[in-house]
Amino acid sequence: MAASSPLVQELWDEIIDYLHDSRPTLLSCALVCRALVVRAQTHLFRSIVVASHRHPTTISVTHLAEILSLSPHLIDYVCDLYIGRCDAATLMPIVVIAWSRMSAISFVHSSEEPVAPALDLLSALVSLPTLRKILFYSNAWTADNLCVALTACNPGISALAFHSCSPEISDLSVDDNPTTERSHRLRITHLDLFFADTIPDFMMNAACPLDLSGLQHVKVGFSGETHLFPFLYGLGHTIQSLDIDAADAGLDSLDLGSLPGLSHLTVRGQGSAVQHILQRSRESNVRMICYLLGSWRGSACSPILQSFQSSVLSANMPKLHRVEVKMIINQFNIHSYAEWTSLIRDSMSQLSKSGILAITFD
Repeated sequence: MAASSPLVQELWDEIIDYLHDSRPTLLSCALVCRALVVRAQTHLFRSIVVASHRHPTTISVTHLAEILSLSPHLIDYVCDLYIGRCDAATLMPIVVIAWSRMSAISFVHSSEEPVAPALDLLSALVSLPTLRKILFYSNAWTADNLCVALTACNPGISALAFHSCSPEISDLSVDDNPTTERSHRLRITHLDLFFADTIPDFMMNAACPLDLSGLQHVKVGFSGETHLFPFLYGLGHTIQSLDIDAADAGLDSLDLGSLPGLSHLTVRGQGSAVQHILQRSRESNVRMICYLLGSWRGSACSPILQSFQSSVLSANMPKLHRVEVKMIINQFNIHSYAEWTSLIRDSMSQLSKSGILAITFD
């Protein structure tokens, strides 16, 4: 079957876009109708996982190379690549592919790997001109490994993420990385830290090839206040948005008032940490709070929302003009959008009456 008019094709495309996170459905669509093939392939190949033991959709690098060799047009669809191993055998077939739209790469270096990461090949990947974000996973990365990789990055990269990555940095010195002159440092605006206790100290080390003077957006989770707070406060005038986990007890004593540039606060999930932060912080310049909550909680969300409202009302935020509750809808959802809207407004009636409550869905 083929599309009979441009309008019909646009409708097909919209339907496929709606199904973007259902891989089995996209695979079926790509086989059923020519009108669906291109759009379905765009979503199927947008994010690729290779050489990983943790992801159900992972494929081998050999298989990936074969697919792209037979259908080279698919290369243009790949934007996000997750690489589960960083040895030479894994990276070599990836490096030789002529990536054209790659914007994000995740590198996993497992402590179980018998060989060191192939830093020369990894450096070739991070130098791709279209790349904008890099993610490092696992504690097996050393500070020297990270310095080598970051020094090789193309200057267009502005976002970094470190997950379960806390390298030992006591032995790191400027002499270990002679190419860290300020003019050559990577200018980072977006940073994501998750179980990355020592990364703040690593980034503030003179040997680290990063320029954080323009850091604007930070997402943190369970990364330890000892290293994190001095890092955040030192960049408090540039950080505009902060994304935190409500259950992260390590953030209990975070003072939003020490971040004068902060205007947007995002809170994920449920926990007492966010209550302490909002209630204990000195006067801050926060203008907007976005609260993310999963729909799987059902009606149990009501007391959670009431508690969050109380924390917001007690916060010293004279410039606050919007509190957005964003419900993350999943397969366990049992309420309609209208029912959710009513429940949220009833649970946060004071914020609703004040006119600053907004409700969105994702």
